[in-house]
This record gives sequence, C-alpha cells and structure tokens, in this order.
Amino acid sequence: MKLTDTILGAMRRAALTRGGQVAIPAVFIVPTLFMFVYLLFETAKLSREKIRHQFAVDSAAFIEMSGTSDFLNRTAYVNGAFPYRIFREAFACNVSGGDGNLVPKTDDTKDECLYALLYNVGAFPIYGSDDASSDDSALDSEKLWKVAFAPRVTMGGGTVNLNVDNPSFPETMVLFEKSKVTRMYLGWEAANSIFNTYATVYMLLGDVQSAQRSVYEKLTERFNFYRKSYYLNTGECQDSPDSCGEMGLTASGTNSIVNNKIKMKMNYIQSVYIAARKLVGGMDPLRVVETDPPVAFQAPGLFQLSVVQNRDALSSMAQGLDVYQDWDVSDTYFAKASELKALAGCQQVGNKVCVHARIAVQCPRYNSGNNCVWPNPTPKYQTRLYP
Repeated sequence: MKLTDTILGAMRRAALTRGGQVAIPAVFIVPTLFMFVYLLFETAKLSREKIRHQFAVDSAAFIEMSGTSDFLNRTAYVNGAFPYRIFREAFACNVSGGDGNLVPKTDDTKDECLYALLYNVGAFPIYGSDDASSDDSALDSEKLWKVAFAPRVTMGGGTVNLNVDNPSFPETMVLFEKSKVTRMYLGWEAANSIFNTYATVYMLLGDVQSAQRSVYEKLTERFNFYRKSYYLNTGECQDSPDSCGEMGLTASGTNSIVNNKIKMKMNYIQSVYIAARKLVGGMDPLRVVETDPPVAFQAPGLFQLSVVQNRDALSSMAQGLDVYQDWDVSDTYFAKASELKALAGCQQVGNKVCVHARIAVQCPRYNSGNNCVWPNPTPKYQTRLYP
C-alpha cells in the first residue's frame, strides 16, 4: 500500500508541474490573441467606413453626370431628329399627302417638291437625300446619325456651311426667293401657310430647348444631385447639407465636375423673308409679291440650333472627370487620425483620407472630341463610372 501511495503521489506532483508549464505561456498568448481580435475589429470598422464612402461617391457622381448626359441627348434630338421627322411628314412628296407638296413650274419643267426646296435654302436638316426616299428605320443601329443641312447654303448674301461645330446663321432666313418664285406657281396663301408651319415648329423646339437648358442650369447651379446623394448615403454634413461634398466637386481642379459644366449656346434668326404669287388684278393678275420688310420675331428671335460652347469640357468628359472626396476618420486603438492621414492621405484633398471615382460622359465620337450635339446630332451619350 505504501508503494502504491508513493506512486500516486508522484503522478499528482508531475501533473501539477506540467500544468504550471502551460499556465506561463498562456499569460502571453491570451492577450496577444485578444489584441489580434481587436485589430481585426478596428480594421473592419475602417474598411466599412471606406466602403460606405466609396459607394456614396460612386452613386453621387453617377447621378450628377447622368443629368448632363440626358441634357446632351435631348439637345441632340432637338437639333436633328425632331425637325427632320416633323418637316419630312409635313413637306415630303412621297409620304401621305405628298402630292399637295409639289410646286408647279411656269416653264412646264418638272414640278419641285417643297421638302427639297426648303432643305436647299437651309430651312431644316435632314437625313439622307432631299427627296425623302432614304430609309431612316435603321437610325437606332447607326453609330452616328448623319442628320445635316444642305452642304452649302446661300444665306445673307453669301454661301455658308451650317454643318460645323459652331455655325453662323444670318439675321434673315429666305424661305422663298423672288427670283425663284417667278418661275413657280406658288400662291401667297400657300407660302404663308408654309411659313407659319416652319415658324411654329421652330418656336416650339426653341421653347423645349430653352426649358431644358434652364432645368440643367438650375440643377447644376449648386450640383445638388451630387451633394444630396452623398449626404443621404453617408449621413455627413448634417449641420450644412447645402455645402456637402464640396471637395469632391472641386478637388481635381480643371478636371473637376464644377469646372466642366456644359455651356449651351442657342442660335436664332431675327426675321423671315418670303415671296409668292398673289392675285392683285390688272394685266398681271398673279404678280410676285414679297414681304417688305421681312417678318420679324420678338427677341431673342426664332430658334434654329443649339451648340456646346465649351467643347473642351466634352473632351474632358470623354476621358473622365476625377472626384476626390475627403472624409473624417477617427482615432483607433492602434493609430491616431493624424497618423492614418499621413499614411493614406490624398494630395488632392490636402493629405486627408479620401476616396476616388472617375466619371465619364461619352458618345460614339468620344475619341474625336466627344461632340454628338452638332454636327451629326446623335442622342447616344452614356454615363460610365471607372474606379
């Protein structure tokens, strides 16, 4: 029995000795594991905040520039597709009601179609040929919509090219020139009806474009879409939501959203001249008479076309505008906010912690000026977000 007790006592003493050997390393390992878990927790908090701010900036930039692409697309429609389709339906000679749009000649030569007659004096742009025989059903699949005025138009005593980035319109549009009307049977009432249609369409298009430009300028006056989106997705700027996101809008200088706001110019004519035959009696009952002076419009005139004045902004948008948005980072258990800024600060925002996005507005001509407003007005601008 004594031998058994001795053996059991020795075993218990050995077990106690091994337990002490485990306890000593545990004193160092457990705090280290705790520190590691806390480090993961702090890192996760920072990552979550950065992801949240990155999402907010991406969303704000995309929403802001989507308004620009919509405005450019709507302007392209007003410049090209709308007047082309409207006047094609009204004056073409191979669509419904077309026979009434033929103007007889006095020399018994082939009748002239109003669609070609008005197109050749620069009254409106068209797609395809001036006899309205072109099939425009495939426009949507074309890379560029080649809607254009006649190549060379006689206006204001000279020949002008209206199919350039910034065309010059004369003060007076000559719809029916007296020298041409003397060789036609175009009645005064018919000429006035055509003039009224022409003026009504372009007054309507001018009102539409003016309203579109006013809305765009109002929305980009303070770039509220960017500010409100950033505010709603981050909860920052609660004391001053109107100035929220200021750094993101301006930090990249000449390549910022603020410095690349579109400036749209609307072109007008001041009056319209027409000549036609009018029943006046006497030896020459159908005498050619003319508007003297031309029919004038109230200021600013009769709308014709919109063009982008700052085309360098379109080029910048094609490459992408940079958005650097700073955000406040708090002290952590392992580093102070100032240390984090020194390690991960962005020079563009004064070495503060920031997130970055690059937002682009591109049309099929993005490699050659990115101008699809005029000429070749193609409403295919898209907003693209890059990391």
